[in-house]
Amino acid sequence: MKAVNLVALNPLDAERYGLQHGDRVRLQTPGGSVEAQISLLDGVMPGVIAIETRLWAS
Repeated sequence: MKAVNLVALNPLDAERYGLQHGDRVRLQTPGGSVEAQISLLDGVMPGVIAIETRLWAS
């Protein structure tokens, strides 16, 4: 089983950028990049994304 990184964003932002729930994206910052799967959540403030900084199996 392969773990999936999830990135949560507001549905309004997803519509603005042409993204849908379940889409795979690559997020890039000066510190590196990560592949993640879109999760649309009304509770995430527009203009903000939420992602865990580490993913590991226990």
